[in-house]
Amino acid sequence: MALCGCCASKPSPTNSASEDESTGPESKEEILLANQNGNASTYENIRKRSAAKRDKKHAEYGKRKMREVFAYYINHCTLHGFHYIFETKSLFRKIAWFSVLAIAGGFFFKEIKTSTTQYFKYPFSIMSTVEYPRTLVFPAVTICDFHDIRQTLVSNAKGEQAINISSSEKLETLARKTYKSFNETLISCSLRRGVRGARPFNIHDFKVFFTAKGQTCYTFNAAMDGKKLLEVDNVGPKFGLEIYLNAQHWWFKDDVRESGFRFILHQQDDLPLTREGFRVSSGYVTYVDMRLEKASNDLTQSIYLL
Repeated sequence: MALCGCCASKPSPTNSASEDESTGPESKEEILLANQNGNASTYENIRKRSAAKRDKKHAEYGKRKMREVFAYYINHCTLHGFHYIFETKSLFRKIAWFSVLAIAGGFFFKEIKTSTTQYFKYPFSIMSTVEYPRTLVFPAVTICDFHDIRQTLVSNAKGEQAINISSSEKLETLARKTYKSFNETLISCSLRRGVRGARPFNIHDFKVFFTAKGQTCYTFNAAMDGKKLLEVDNVGPKFGLEIYLNAQHWWFKDDVRESGFRFILHQQDDLPLTREGFRVSSGYVTYVDMRLEKASNDLTQSIYLL
């Protein structure tokens, strides 16, 4: 009895799994298409076509992402009226908003261009000159006493004398008593002129000035009616203004170190500010050197520098 046997090798499970993994859905589809067309495609050609398809999908995904980003920008843009161009369905409103934004943008870029052109022209120049005029108008000098009220007269008032001051006459009398007389404060004031001798001045050459806080100040060489401004023709300590003042610290109960005066140099048409100037304490001699500087930039401004 003869036996006929057919021996056939069965594919191992491992090889089948590896072939299924290497041949994905896209690769199988490409092989099927190639067999239907009757064209034998190599493995490299199949990989290239698969890569081209993947690139196409990525490009479409990128375009979709760009559209989403642009739509998000339109909805959240802070430029006023920009989103109305795309959101509104009315053609008239689209044209109106586009025209407004176009005109505003045109003016904006025009100003940018003008400013940039002007900047790169460098139209800046600084010129410093020193002049020596024959005469120069002397600045106004404002003197403010740190203690312009006699505190002893106020603090010594007791009982009804300190309380019953409601009438205007009593207030005026109290003010006249408490405010020191500048005649008692000013000992001497003169303009030194070298060998020509000093030119004296008195309290009538000073103008009373009240600050915002009620402090009494006195201005020398102020712009007053009927008086010509003082002019000088030389420099140096021998040709300056010399003022002797009496602080009268015995009228006050405060420390003597708190007594003194504040000097403010300014032009005649400027308002003296008490926060500026310099302080002169009682019992000291102070020399001050100053010069006039003018800075012109469309408007001319003169300042006195110490």
